Amino acid sequence: MAHRFARRIELPIEFLPVSSQVQAAESLDAGTCDILMVSFPISVITSQRFAMTSPTYNSPVGAIVRDHRRDSFRSWNEVRQRGAAVRVAVPAAADSISNAKSLLPEATLVPFSTTEDVKRMLESGAQDVDAILHAAENGAALTLLYPEFSVVVPTPSAFIPLGYSVAHGNDELLKTLNAWLGEQKAHGTVDELYRYWMLGQAAKTDKPPRWSVIRDVLGWVN
Repeated sequence: MAHRFARRIELPIEFLPVSSQVQAAESLDAGTCDILMVSFPISVITSQRFAMTSPTYNSPVGAIVRDHRRDSFRSWNEVRQRGAAVRVAVPAAADSISNAKSLLPEATLVPFSTTEDVKRMLESGAQDVDAILHAAENGAALTLLYPEFSVVVPTPSAFIPLGYSVAHGNDELLKTLNAWLGEQKAHGTVDELYRYWMLGQAAKTDKPPRWSVIRDVLGWVN
């Protein structure tokens, strides 16, 4: 998406790493970078730190659990009935904690800050938590590294709108980016890229379908 946007506005592209939302906001505000092209949850809380685009797509909330405990997280209602006895790791961002509380109001929440924190929990067997809440696609990618864990999407599925970010006050860029996102959605580009990378279905060819998170890890499609 970043490459496509750069081509559309006829500008060269450069990628700069950031390690946290705080660093990302500082880089945007300082003009070190123009766009945070990482899909962040769109919420009242994130909009206080960033100027958010319209949603690029909606991601289902998934639970990373030990494989033998998949059935215990099949529905939100069943998990809620266990009350505070359920310990759930969630991103430390305020919007993620708010979403977790709305789904599991009585659960004991254990915040984590980085993907490295999640990896350490998984490497230790996640003995201190029953599940790790994450965007299902991200969680599925982590289970490739830790195959003793699985991702479950409890029913009814809860979705989080995700979008890109620019600095507050950069209204011209935000307007241009939103107009371009509207074009990409109307042309089916966003859906095509999602199918290509997540479903492995974009290319109509006799070759075997591309590896995909949703088919090969989550098993949602054949």
